[in-house]
Amino acid sequence: ETGSWTTYSDEEGSAVIRSGWLHVTDYPYSEYAENSYCYRSFRDFVLEVETKLVDGSDDNWHRIVARSDRGDNYYDFAISADGYYEIAKAVDGQLTALAGPTMSPYIRRGQAATNTVVVQCIGSHLSLSVNGKLLASVTDRTFSGGYIGLGADAVGSQFTEVAFDNIVITEP
Repeated sequence: ETGSWTTYSDEEGSAVIRSGWLHVTDYPYSEYAENSYCYRSFRDFVLEVETKLVDGSDDNWHRIVARSDRGDNYYDFAISADGYYEIAKAVDGQLTALAGPTMSPYIRRGQAATNTVVVQCIGSHLSLSVNGKLLASVTDRTFSGGYIGLGADAVGSQFTEVAFDNIVITEP
C-alpha cells in the first residue's frame, strides 16, 4: 500500500513510491541508514517483502526495522546485495549483532536480483528467512512492540538505492 509508508527526500536520502515499489536511497555522507516507516505499531507479526538493489553500491544493507520507537531503539533484520545477512538490535543507538553478519548462498546478488525476505517477531522469537530458507533465528526480550520500517544503508563510499514491493504484514 503506498499510503501507509512515510515518504520524504532530503540531502541524506529519500523514500519515494515509484512504479508501485517503495524506493529508499541512502547517500554515503549520511551518518545513518534511511528508513520509511509503516504508520501502524505492531507487537507480534510476520512480514514478507520483495527487495532488490536498483542502483549504486551492492556494499549495502536492505533493512527491515522491527519493534522500533522510530528513534534509537529497534531490531534490525538485513540482507545485502553482496550476499550477507544479519539480525541486530539497537539500544539507545548502540547496535549489537544477534546473528551474523554471515554470507549466504541463498541471497541472490547484484543489481536487479530480487529476494523474498520474511521476518518473524513472535514474543521473544525473532527470525529471518530469504527465498524460502531460514537464515537465522534468535531469542531476545528487549523490545515487545513498535513500528516497522523498510530501509537502505550504503556501507561503502557510494550511494545505494533499494526497492521494496509486495509487502505483506500479518499478525499471528
